[in-house]
Amino acid sequence: MNAKRFVPLAVMTLLVWLTGCPDLTPVADIQLDEDDHGTAVLTPVGTKITVTLPSNVTTGYAWELIDPDTSILENTGQDYVAPLFGATGTGGNEVWEFTARAAGSATIRLEYRRSWEDDSIDPADTFQANVQVTDASL
Repeated sequence: MNAKRFVPLAVMTLLVWLTGCPDLTPVADIQLDEDDHGTAVLTPVGTKITVTLPSNVTTGYAWELIDPDTSILENTGQDYVAPLFGATGTGGNEVWEFTARAAGSATIRLEYRRSWEDDSIDPADTFQANVQVTDASL
């Protein structure tokens, strides 16, 4: 058999086989940013949700996760990404990653504040997304 024909045939056979196995269907990741503040998200268990927000660590401000419900949404990572180019002190982005672990409702709530300031001081900015996680087997 010609090798060039075998590869597409094998891929098609695999796709047909996987179509009959809904539990193996990959879940699309969700990307959110500052424009998605106040949004509602409906997603199955297993989805990775990434929130990217502008930040400038040279000012002392950073995004802080507020009252997370880790039984539904697990915070699986947070990182500051500095700009590749720009003057010293130029802001970058904070990237927060969450994984939907169980069915239910949870809120991703982040506040942009200085860690040493009293909680009575309003945050400089806020981000919130309401997430409804559904059972993937339904």
